[in-house]
Amino acid sequence: MARPRKTGLSFYYKDAHEWDDYRIIDLVDTFGPVGYAVFDVIRSEVYKSGYYLELPLPKLALLVMRAVGNRWIEDKSFVLQVADYCGEIGLFHPALLKKSVITSVEMQRHYADVTARSKADKTRYWLLGTTKKEACPAASFSEPNQSDKTDERIVNNETNETDETNETKNPSAAQPEQAQNASGTVICPNCGMETPKNSGYCERCGYYIGREQKDAFSWEGEYSDIEQLFQFEEAEPINGVPAGDIRRFVGGMWIYYIPRFIRMARSKSSVSFNFTAFLTQGLWFVSRKMYLPGILLMLVNTAISCYQFYFSNVMEGLSGSRLGFGSMLYMLLTGLEGLLMLLSGLFGNKLYMNFCTRKIKKINARATAAHADADQFNRAMEDEGGIAVVPVLSVGICYFAVLYLLKTGFLF
Repeated sequence: MARPRKTGLSFYYKDAHEWDDYRIIDLVDTFGPVGYAVFDVIRSEVYKSGYYLELPLPKLALLVMRAVGNRWIEDKSFVLQVADYCGEIGLFHPALLKKSVITSVEMQRHYADVTARSKADKTRYWLLGTTKKEACPAASFSEPNQSDKTDERIVNNETNETDETNETKNPSAAQPEQAQNASGTVICPNCGMETPKNSGYCERCGYYIGREQKDAFSWEGEYSDIEQLFQFEEAEPINGVPAGDIRRFVGGMWIYYIPRFIRMARSKSSVSFNFTAFLTQGLWFVSRKMYLPGILLMLVNTAISCYQFYFSNVMEGLSGSRLGFGSMLYMLLTGLEGLLMLLSGLFGNKLYMNFCTRKIKKINARATAAHADADQFNRAMEDEGGIAVVPVLSVGICYFAVLYLLKTGFLF
């Protein structure tokens, strides 16, 4: 009787650049080293069974808890949170994860490389197409109308890999081809690997690079003469994100922010004075969609203004120690207000740079998981970046209305 064909792997390799992958960095930053241990155990279980693991998530959580130990994981809900987050950032295929199927494009590529000479069945939940006309079984789990584009990117990847193999075997014949295709590649800003422009995603780490990247910002006719004075390398990394992506995310005010971001990234400095943030503080943060620090600053400033107007109205009736304490508190709060203004001006650009790069990485993760094209990526950048007109007007009107009521004595 023939022995059943083995589908799982006994071992698998880890990329030496794995810890440079922004998704791994985000995972560890969110859940700590235990979160990475959970991901690693799940990945091992996937390879044990082949290229996917179909298992109810509660059972998977119990399996992971047994492997990692109850000392580190007290509740299976932690494992479920890590698994869901891995789907959000693209470490697992998010649509299949909702169906209790654990797999990813990277896992299947590795499995395909290892089992290239075997006859292992690769049809169920297979995310990699082989020809342009072949229907990918997971197409229904991707974004609408994306199956053809996904297959084309995969075909391009396989064609490029075949060309690289031929060039390795025959270096002398490959030299003209290398020179001819030198301009057809880009450097992945996440792991540094040279990747063909038409591949859509980095072949090593899966970073989304489907956007067209230009060498320098000098396009005639598309921008004004003033804008063309501010040339920069679009592929230059700023906190691991191309400067061109940050320009799209920031929107029309990129002329002010991009040169400062590049200067801070090169010098590793945190100080770059922003006069608008210095004057408006919370309103500027809200306008750049940094709502949490913006609202907090507005609340603190409102509270300080309330006390200042209150003390000015009642100070005539105070005497002795109460007057001295009130005056001291008044001066301290006035100093705090000035300090917040100074800190907002000094570190506003740094906070905004970190905000932009963090949001772009999340957009990249979603684009990678959904196999989004360049148009979808750019729309997401425009929607989540730019200026928040309605929120800043609403917050500003409320703030100045409170100040007006305080000044007229309506609240006291």
